[in-house]
Amino acid sequence: MNDRVRMMRVSFLLVVSLTIGTLALLFMDTSSDKPIEFSGYSLKAHTSGVSAMESGDVLSLARGVKSARWSEVDVEFTATRSGDLSLVAEMNGCVSDEQLNYHFVICNNLGDTPDGLIQPTHRWKNQKPCLPDHSWAGEKSTVRVCLIGKDKTSLTPKQKKSLENLKKGLSEGFSVR
Repeated sequence: MNDRVRMMRVSFLLVVSLTIGTLALLFMDTSSDKPIEFSGYSLKAHTSGVSAMESGDVLSLARGVKSARWSEVDVEFTATRSGDLSLVAEMNGCVSDEQLNYHFVICNNLGDTPDGLIQPTHRWKNQKPCLPDHSWAGEKSTVRVCLIGKDKTSLTPKQKKSLENLKKGLSEGFSVR
């Protein structure tokens, strides 16, 4: 009888602790970061096309940054048909999006994300350099952009426009070539 009572108590405490832990995580969730889409020179949060930041550019995502820090842009492709920031992180073996070794991900028209959507990563928001690894031997001053798609021929017009606007914003704001 004691074993059964003890088992019920342990089970009850387990359920209670899991519930409390889940609720704590839900209340602490601060992932209100909205993906950013370039439209000309203004950044718009992807919420039914309503503009969240007028007359902003990539500078508004990186406050207090020295313009000499970034020097060039490196563009790579996922070699996949579709995806987004989370999927790219998963494909690269990252436990979370914060470990992704890119500054921006530009989505295409396949999948759940809008075509041309630019998703700034944790590295860009916190102005952290990408680190050279087995697949990339670039410089710490390089801004890395990941385009969703097989290769250059699979770019959509909106992805091309977003990439152009991103490069232009980086060039004007950070003297990136």
